[in-house]
Amino acid sequence: MKIKLILITASILLGFAVNAQKKYTLVDSKSKLTVEGTSTVHDWIMNSTVFSSTALFETEGNSPINIVDVRLNCKAGKILSDNSIMDGKTHKALKAETHPEITFVFNSIKSYTKLQDNFSGEIIGVLSIAGKTKKITLPFSGNVASTGTIQVKGSVQFNMTDFGIDPPTAMLGTLKTGDQVKINYDLHYVKSLN
Repeated sequence: MKIKLILITASILLGFAVNAQKKYTLVDSKSKLTVEGTSTVHDWIMNSTVFSSTALFETEGNSPINIVDVRLNCKAGKILSDNSIMDGKTHKALKAETHPEITFVFNSIKSYTKLQDNFSGEIIGVLSIAGKTKKITLPFSGNVASTGTIQVKGSVQFNMTDFGIDPPTAMLGTLKTGDQVKINYDLHYVKSLN
């Protein structure tokens, strides 16, 4: 009898935990993903024009109290600037034809702090670019709007050579891009209907 009671209680608690996890999808029109870098001539910025993301939050009401999963997918060939020559060199450096997807997959949560409708912390995940993968720590901050939309933003820096990418050059090598790049993200999520 005691074992049966423990099993029933455990089932109820597990059921509650599962119900508290909610899947969210990206609001494309509000979300931004950019890449910044330097060169011997000027600093540069490129925009990711095609990307998608899903997130699984453990919630209390509409407010996330923990991050369970995050996945982001970006089309390497759709990272664009206002310069077609730079775009071509970037896509070649990213090996966009053979490795068209840039992905980030959640691994674990490093820290999470919540204060009312605001939250911040760091997650650890695997970033894959140009056929190479590396574990990275991704800092974030966010808030929950009155509509229930969750905004998450932050930035992370790394070296292109960490992923086997040769920093692009132009003008017979007189223009050289710096090795370090910075990815900025401003993602807006809404509760998934399925």
